[in-house]
Amino acid sequence: MEGNNSNINNPTTPTTSTTPLGETAHHILDSGPAQQTIRTYESDIAEAIAHKKTSQVSINLAQVERQRAEAVQVVTASAEAEAQNEVAEPGHLGKNILKILLSIILIVAGAIGGYYLYTLSPLAVKPTVDPSTPAAPATLMPAIIAPDLQKTINVQDKSDTDIENIITAQVSKNQLKDNEILDLIFYEVPTVSPTTQSQTANAVRVTAAAFIAKLGIQPPDVLTRSISDSWMFGLHQTQNDGTKPFIILKTTFFQNAFSGMLKWEPTMADDIAHVFTFPRQLPASTTATDPSIDSATGTTPVTTAPPSAFFAIRGNFTDKVIQNKDVREFKDQNGTILFLYAFIDNNTLVISQEESTLGEVITRFEKRAYVR
Repeated sequence: MEGNNSNINNPTTPTTSTTPLGETAHHILDSGPAQQTIRTYESDIAEAIAHKKTSQVSINLAQVERQRAEAVQVVTASAEAEAQNEVAEPGHLGKNILKILLSIILIVAGAIGGYYLYTLSPLAVKPTVDPSTPAAPATLMPAIIAPDLQKTINVQDKSDTDIENIITAQVSKNQLKDNEILDLIFYEVPTVSPTTQSQTANAVRVTAAAFIAKLGIQPPDVLTRSISDSWMFGLHQTQNDGTKPFIILKTTFFQNAFSGMLKWEPTMADDIAHVFTFPRQLPASTTATDPSIDSATGTTPVTTAPPSAFFAIRGNFTDKVIQNKDVREFKDQNGTILFLYAFIDNNTLVISQEESTLGEVITRFEKRAYVR
């Protein structure tokens, strides 16, 4: 009992380590891998202040200096880029100049090619002067359309009958091939002084108004005032109806010229019949013989003017479209076209005797306008 009580009174005390706590912690830290301390902006600042003895003011100054250096670097980079652009700019300018020069060269080459094609090439229509005619005047106006032949005719001191006979002779010569056009150039040699009647060396082309006056034609004043000096009297060789004359007039005021043509229509056929040589209603060979003359003696009968010369040509105008141009055609009582006229543009009036002639004039006129 005493032994048991001694055990109860003196229980076994657990064995405890007498190692200090600091040494145990040091042992634990040394026994495992080293843990890296997390760095923060605040710890970096504290470390910098501890090691370099730097104040907060110097740190702020350093920050400002760094920002200034970065700004200087940006400005420097921008200046270098601008310098590179300035160096490269002359190269771009040179390329642009080269492109412009090449464009100009191509345009000039195209213009020269078109000029050669329509004027100098074998395909171009080249007017030739009839060698049997006198020398061409020195101050002739260029033809409104390109003719195949040109012939100069001196009408100095010629009457209307003389000019009509000249035109009739040229029409009946049969001197053109199919679809060819002959440009008849009427000219005069003006006098220097009315007293001495001396003439100049150079001939001048008769203007449209002067030629109309020479023929004794009297269109309305509103039309004659609208006609310029430039004009053309031509002959066209049709395929089926022989040689037909035509007239091209340049106008200065379309409204007046158009109004004048409408006003001229009632008497136009009679006024231009002797110029365009189209037949009248009655045969021109109608004659009358003086009964007092004995035909047995061989005396030539007296020929008088046909009755048709004293009567207006009967017919009417109708509207038609030829090659997209509005045309006014005059037809006689039998429905035969005696003549027609059209404004092929606002400044160009054509009077012809055949539809095919008008069509050829329009074609050549548009071709020349395209080349210009």
